[in-house]
Amino acid sequence: MDRQFQPAQEDSHKDELARIKEELNSMNLGGLENNDNQTTVTQEDNFQPAEPLPKKIVNPQVGPLFISLKKFNEIKAQIASLKHESGELRKIVEQLKSSRDTGTTLLRDAVNKMDTIEKNVEDINSIIKI
Repeated sequence: MDRQFQPAQEDSHKDELARIKEELNSMNLGGLENNDNQTTVTQEDNFQPAEPLPKKIVNPQVGPLFISLKKFNEIKAQIASLKHESGELRKIVEQLKSSRDTGTTLLRDAVNKMDTIEKNVEDINSIIKI
Protein backbone atom coordinates (compact mmCIF):
# COMPACT_ATOMS: atom_id res chain seq x y z
CA MET A 1 0.00 0.00 0.00
CA ASP A 2 1.51 3.32 -1.03
CA ARG A 3 1.62 5.94 1.61
CA GLN A 4 1.14 9.46 0.33
CA PHE A 5 1.91 12.65 2.19
CA GLN A 6 -0.76 15.20 2.56
CA PRO A 7 -0.03 18.51 0.78
CA ALA A 8 0.23 20.49 4.02
CA GLN A 9 2.71 18.02 5.52
CA GLU A 10 4.74 17.98 2.29
CA ASP A 11 4.98 21.78 2.27
CA SER A 12 6.11 21.86 5.89
CA HIS A 13 8.92 19.40 5.07
CA LYS A 14 10.02 21.52 2.11
CA ASP A 15 9.96 24.65 4.27
CA GLU A 16 11.96 22.88 6.98
CA LEU A 17 14.58 21.70 4.48
CA ALA A 18 14.85 25.16 2.94
CA ARG A 19 15.32 26.72 6.40
CA ILE A 20 18.06 24.20 7.33
CA LYS A 21 19.81 24.73 4.02
CA GLU A 22 19.71 28.50 4.52
CA GLU A 23 21.19 28.17 8.01
CA LEU A 24 23.99 25.94 6.77
CA ASN A 25 24.85 28.33 3.95
CA SER A 26 24.97 31.29 6.32
CA MET A 27 27.27 29.57 8.83
CA ASN A 28 30.96 30.52 8.87
CA LEU A 29 32.79 27.26 9.52
CA GLY A 30 36.30 28.69 9.05
CA GLY A 31 36.53 30.18 12.53
CA LEU A 32 35.41 27.25 14.67
CA GLU A 33 37.43 26.57 17.78
CA ASN A 34 38.21 23.35 19.62
CA ASN A 35 37.76 22.91 23.36
CA ASP A 36 41.42 23.82 23.86
CA ASN A 37 40.87 27.28 22.27
CA GLN A 38 42.97 26.54 19.21
CA THR A 39 41.45 27.51 15.91
CA THR A 40 40.93 24.69 13.47
CA VAL A 41 42.25 24.78 9.95
CA THR A 42 39.69 23.79 7.39
CA GLN A 43 40.41 22.12 4.09
CA GLU A 44 39.27 25.27 2.30
CA ASP A 45 42.24 27.17 3.76
CA ASN A 46 44.75 24.67 2.36
CA PHE A 47 43.02 24.12 -0.99
CA GLN A 48 45.23 24.72 -4.03
CA PRO A 49 43.49 24.35 -7.39
CA ALA A 50 45.07 21.68 -9.56
CA GLU A 51 46.12 22.32 -13.12
CA PRO A 52 43.63 21.02 -15.67
CA LEU A 53 44.40 17.73 -17.36
CA PRO A 54 45.46 17.88 -21.01
CA LYS A 55 42.64 17.31 -23.47
CA LYS A 56 44.65 14.88 -25.56
CA ILE A 57 46.51 11.91 -24.18
CA VAL A 58 48.38 11.35 -27.43
CA ASN A 59 51.49 13.31 -28.24
CA PRO A 60 51.90 13.32 -32.05
CA GLN A 61 55.70 13.37 -31.77
CA VAL A 62 56.02 10.53 -29.27
CA GLY A 63 52.88 8.41 -29.66
CA PRO A 64 50.35 7.34 -27.06
CA LEU A 65 51.14 8.19 -23.46
CA PHE A 66 49.29 5.10 -22.25
CA ILE A 67 49.34 1.60 -23.70
CA SER A 68 47.27 -1.45 -22.89
CA LEU A 69 48.56 -4.26 -20.71
CA LYS A 70 48.57 -6.59 -23.71
CA LYS A 71 50.81 -4.24 -25.70
CA PHE A 72 53.02 -3.69 -22.66
CA ASN A 73 53.54 -7.46 -22.33
CA GLU A 74 54.32 -7.71 -26.06
CA ILE A 75 56.92 -4.95 -25.76
CA LYS A 76 58.35 -6.57 -22.63
CA ALA A 77 58.78 -9.88 -24.48
CA GLN A 78 60.40 -8.14 -27.46
CA ILE A 79 62.82 -6.27 -25.20
CA ALA A 80 63.75 -9.50 -23.39
CA SER A 81 64.43 -11.11 -26.75
CA LEU A 82 66.43 -8.05 -27.80
CA LYS A 83 68.60 -8.27 -24.68
CA HIS A 84 69.19 -11.98 -25.24
CA GLU A 85 70.15 -11.52 -28.90
CA SER A 86 72.45 -8.59 -28.18
CA GLY A 87 74.16 -10.62 -25.43
CA GLU A 88 74.81 -13.43 -27.89
CA LEU A 89 76.08 -10.90 -30.42
CA ARG A 90 78.58 -9.59 -27.87
CA LYS A 91 79.86 -13.13 -27.31
CA ILE A 92 80.29 -13.62 -31.06
CA VAL A 93 82.24 -10.37 -31.37
CA GLU A 94 84.49 -11.44 -28.50
CA GLN A 95 85.08 -14.78 -30.24
CA LEU A 96 85.90 -12.92 -33.46
CA LYS A 97 88.54 -10.90 -31.64
CA SER A 98 90.13 -13.98 -30.10
CA SER A 99 90.13 -16.35 -33.10
CA ARG A 100 90.62 -15.01 -36.56
CA ASP A 101 90.65 -18.47 -38.22
CA THR A 102 86.93 -19.23 -37.89
CA GLY A 103 85.93 -15.68 -38.66
CA THR A 104 83.64 -16.45 -41.61
CA THR A 105 81.14 -18.53 -39.67
CA LEU A 106 81.25 -16.15 -36.74
CA LEU A 107 80.62 -13.21 -39.06
CA ARG A 108 77.64 -15.03 -40.57
CA ASP A 109 76.27 -15.67 -37.07
CA ALA A 110 76.83 -12.03 -36.16
CA VAL A 111 74.92 -10.85 -39.22
CA ASN A 112 72.03 -13.19 -38.38
CA LYS A 113 71.92 -11.87 -34.81
CA MET A 114 71.98 -8.29 -36.11
CA ASP A 115 69.02 -9.08 -38.39
CA THR A 116 67.10 -10.54 -35.46
CA ILE A 117 67.84 -7.49 -33.31
CA GLU A 118 66.75 -5.17 -36.11
CA LYS A 119 63.50 -7.12 -36.53
CA ASN A 120 62.83 -6.91 -32.77
CA VAL A 121 63.31 -3.14 -32.82
CA GLU A 122 60.90 -2.85 -35.78
CA ASP A 123 58.34 -5.01 -33.93
CA ILE A 124 58.57 -2.80 -30.85
CA ASN A 125 58.10 0.32 -32.98
CA SER A 126 55.05 -1.17 -34.72
CA ILE A 127 53.48 -2.12 -31.37
CA ILE A 128 54.01 1.35 -29.93
CA LYS A 129 52.70 3.24 -32.97
CA ILE A 130 49.27 1.49 -32.81
